[in-house]
Amino acid sequence: MRVLIDTDIGDDIDDALALALAMRHPAIDLIGVTTVFRDTQARARMARHLLDLYGHRHVPVHAGSGKPLMEPVPRLPLEPQLDLTPAEVMNPAHSHAVEAILGTYSEPGSDVILVTIGPLTNLALALAIDPSLAERIPRVVTMGGQVGRAAPEWNILCDAEAAAIVLRAGLPLTLVPLDVTTRTGMQARHIAELEAAEDEPTHWLMTLTRSWKAKPNHLPILHDPLALAVAFDPGRVKTQDLSLEVLTASGPGRGITCVAEGVNPPVHVALEVDGEGFVDWYVEQVLSK
Repeated sequence: MRVLIDTDIGDDIDDALALALAMRHPAIDLIGVTTVFRDTQARARMARHLLDLYGHRHVPVHAGSGKPLMEPVPRLPLEPQLDLTPAEVMNPAHSHAVEAILGTYSEPGSDVILVTIGPLTNLALALAIDPSLAERIPRVVTMGGQVGRAAPEWNILCDAEAAAIVLRAGLPLTLVPLDVTTRTGMQARHIAELEAAEDEPTHWLMTLTRSWKAKPNHLPILHDPLALAVAFDPGRVKTQDLSLEVLTASGPGRGITCVAEGVNPPVHVALEVDGEGFVDWYVEQVLSK
């Protein structure tokens, strides 16, 4: 299954964990990676290094839009993970992420699934340039939002306008929200298994994880790996078709994803998952060679 991943790798550790799954699972043919939000060049270099370590030097990495469509870029410090990329790693000059998305789906009949695990700026810009793009993407799987609680989720909040555009577009979209991803928390035993691995890619993955961990009991939640898994194994979650909208007005409600029947075309929303089983499966896949 051919997959294009759009990511804000370098913030939460789950983006890097998702890329590791993409490179280790035999069902996935990763055709490209695009980066989004804030320092997309640094994110592209980090993705490039991870891809190279896993032997995927042929996979292009495209830096994308660092600025949300409307709101200013948050002034939060960047995560220390991004500083761990070796200085000599350079991402070869590829086209902009938006151009890469448009090019991937320039003709009808593409079989490439788009998996977005960051803010939706790149996809929204591509749709703004070519609204008919929505008719040529066979499937989009997005990690973002939450529907069972009136609170914003990070990927949606970082560019609420972009998320609103994507939900209006009529894409064949599966949304994997916090309602299910928060059930996929790793345990200490999972980290111990990964730490015990002696191969170089997993070693660096764990170096990133240690940098991300703020305290000993701060363990990863597999938000983004679950979204990627749903792309090639939809049966991992149970979904319900819902019409959703994203609140974009300024104030405490900004970025909330809510059910609003009839407002936008319905999308598949994941609402149930075997979280513990998924985490066990994830570790097994990432340790396979």
